[in-house]
Amino acid sequence: TLCFTFLFLPTYSNTSTFFVTLSILVTEMCERLTYYSISAGLILFCTSKLDIGQANATTINQVFGGFVYIIPIIGGFLADSYLGRFKTIWISSLIYIVGVFLLPAAAIEYKNWNWAELSVTGRTALFGTALVCVALGTGGIKANVGPFGAEQIESLGKEAIQTFFNWFYWVINVGALIAYAGVAYIQQEVSFAWGFFVPLVSMVLALSVFVAVKSRYVRTRPKGSILTTGFSICAQGSRREDVGSSGKKKMLSSAKRSHGGDFEDHLVDGVVSVIKVIPFCFLVIMYWAVYSQVCSY
Repeated sequence: TLCFTFLFLPTYSNTSTFFVTLSILVTEMCERLTYYSISAGLILFCTSKLDIGQANATTINQVFGGFVYIIPIIGGFLADSYLGRFKTIWISSLIYIVGVFLLPAAAIEYKNWNWAELSVTGRTALFGTALVCVALGTGGIKANVGPFGAEQIESLGKEAIQTFFNWFYWVINVGALIAYAGVAYIQQEVSFAWGFFVPLVSMVLALSVFVAVKSRYVRTRPKGSILTTGFSICAQGSRREDVGSSGKKKMLSSAKRSHGGDFEDHLVDGVVSVIKVIPFCFLVIMYWAVYSQVCSY
C-alpha cells in the first residue's frame, strides 16, 4: 500500500481519485489471483478427485479457458448497451463468488467432518457449475474493469491513463504469481479444499474493496455498443457502392456521413481498420493455441 501511495500521489493528487484507482487495482489483482488459482489446479483436480482421464481433463481446461476469453464480448456489450460498467462488474462479481463458493464444496472431504461423503457424480456437478459461474463472472469483469478504471482518471490526461495501465498489468502478474507459487502449492501439498478456499476469500475481498468506494466512482450511462454500430456500418456500407475519384471502390465509405451515409466518418474509418487487422488476428489465435498446450498436462 505504501508503494502505491508514493508512486500514485504525484500523479493523482486528488485523494478521492487515488482511492478509487487503488480499489480498482486491488479488485483486479484479487480477481486474477482467483482465476489463476482455479486454472492452476484444474487438471490435477479433475484427474485426482473426479476420476476424469487426462485427455478429458485437458479438454475441460481448454474449453473453460476459451469461454473465459470469449464471454468478455458479451460482458462488454451488456455494459455498453444496458447496465453500465459498475453494475456489470458488481453483478459479475456476485456470479463469480457463487462459482468459487462451489469449488471448495466440491473438494471437501466430508467424511472428515462426520458427514455423508459426496459422490464423484455430485462433486463433478458442483465443479462443473462452479466453472460455468466463474467463466460468466470473469467475462463480465475482464471486459469492463480496465476501461472503468481509465474512466476515473480520464480528466487527468493520457499520461495518467498510461500510468494506470502500467500498474494494471503489473497487478495482474502479481495475482498470477501468488496463485501459481502459493495457492497451487496449497492445492497439491495440503488439500484442494483449502486451495479452493483461498480464491473464495480473494474474490470476496475483491468485491468488498470494489463496492467500498462506490459513491466516489465516475460513472457513465450506457450509450450503446460499438459492436452494434460496427455491424450496422458493415451492413450499410456493403449495400451501397461508393467509387472514389480513382475509380476504385472504397471499403464501407458509402456509410460515411460525408458520402450520404448515417455514420460519422471516424467511426467508419475505425471499423475499416479493424477489418484490415482481422487476418493478423488468426496468427494470434494460432500462437495462443500452441501456448495453451503448456498447461495441458
